[in-house]
Amino acid sequence: MFATYGNPVVHMGPLGTGQLAKLLNNGLFTANLATAADTLALGRDLAIAPAALAQVLAHGSAGSFALNRVAAAGRTLDRLAAHAGPLLRKDVRLVTDVAEAAGAEPDVVTSAATAALALMNRHQPTPG
Repeated sequence: MFATYGNPVVHMGPLGTGQLAKLLNNGLFTANLATAADTLALGRDLAIAPAALAQVLAHGSAGSFALNRVAAAGRTLDRLAAHAGPLLRKDVRLVTDVAEAAGAEPDVVTSAATAALALMNRHQPTPG
């Protein structure tokens, strides 16, 4: 049954380990969103068309699922913020809480993920 929904099927460890792996995946994805969006913005500031840069990066060693999502969403995090922002914010908070409770120091990945969430917050309409 598992093979129907996921590939590969990997035994991760005791109960709950798969959920932690999912949180880590979403934290890393969020961090990758930040670096992809920031790279495209830097390219724009250096007079490189963001669409062209995204196309070139996607075919090089910098290519990633996150870069493809940012490129497809207009080369910024604006559209992603409305749809994925709340879920990613929750998962980054959860993985950070779990890491802190375990005495682990996630450092770079949580810093980059937090940067992505800050970029998303900047582009969200304020309530009221």
